[in-house]
Amino acid sequence: MKRLAAIGALLALAVSAGTALATPPSGITAAPILARGTNQTAQLISAAANTEAVTTQLTLQPGATTGWHTHPGPVTIVVTAGTMSFWRTPDCVERTLQAGDSINLSDAALAPGGGTGLDLARNQGTVPATVLLTHVNVPVGSTALLTHVSSTPCTSAPQEFMTAGTLSSTVIARGTFAIPLNFNVAAETDILNQTIEIAPGGSTGWHSHPGTTMVVVSAGAGTFVMADCTTRAQPTGSAFLDTPNMVHNFRNDGTVPLIIHATYTNVPAAGVFRLDQPAPACAGTAGAAPAASALPNTATIGGSALAALPLLAAALLASGIVLGYGWVEKRRRQAP
Repeated sequence: MKRLAAIGALLALAVSAGTALATPPSGITAAPILARGTNQTAQLISAAANTEAVTTQLTLQPGATTGWHTHPGPVTIVVTAGTMSFWRTPDCVERTLQAGDSINLSDAALAPGGGTGLDLARNQGTVPATVLLTHVNVPVGSTALLTHVSSTPCTSAPQEFMTAGTLSSTVIARGTFAIPLNFNVAAETDILNQTIEIAPGGSTGWHSHPGTTMVVVSAGAGTFVMADCTTRAQPTGSAFLDTPNMVHNFRNDGTVPLIIHATYTNVPAAGVFRLDQPAPACAGTAGAAPAASALPNTATIGGSALAALPLLAAALLASGIVLGYGWVEKRRRQAP
């Protein structure tokens, strides 16, 4: 029995060691994924410093059209419901985008100053089409997310130069990037949009992302903590980038809920967009995610495949302990 008790104690130690490998989020009261789509085109996302990122939801009723227009900067588009027909210069080819499809607009060569080329969307189906758009390079405070034009080189495409039919648009988040943006989005990767609400005292936990993430603080104020434990304040209305594989934590040190909106890019198709990470050595106990309200599981926050690694590591360690103990015990019995 004593030997069994010893094995049990070692197993418990192994499990506790395994669960310490990652620092899960805490105080997350909501983290809905608003949109996810597989990107059809490779594009460059670029924007000048001190410009805004604006995420909107656009609904086109059957028969509605945006008319031909341009944008002040690159746009990521994810279709979340229905079907949307889409044309753009220079190829003027009709594309059919369904729920789960994504496309990027970034044709700086066609529009000096970082804007996009011409494009048009129309709902030719029988049910409403809903899309989520993230615009960048928007002048601070501007409500002009598109500008209609009166001509197009696409003679084979619809000649619609103004909005028609029933459209509705809602701003979900907007914030100012203090730095310029310049990163590539690969084809056949996923783009996701997520809104995360963190209660006072809560945090995202230490983690990283496989691709570049654009983050906007919609309400409250957050403390961004980098892997070297340096911090940066992110007030309401600010925006920042998480670069690929950068280990970080985002805390709510305030007294009101912190609401952030994230646009994840270059996520492996159907893959995870958040990878839980252990706290860096410099964080100590103070840098770990503080205790707060009941936590959603990791899948709710990011669907991280690494969430299972602590238990796997514990299982492997426990197996090694049991096998090693059995080998030692066998040699003891065989000893003269």
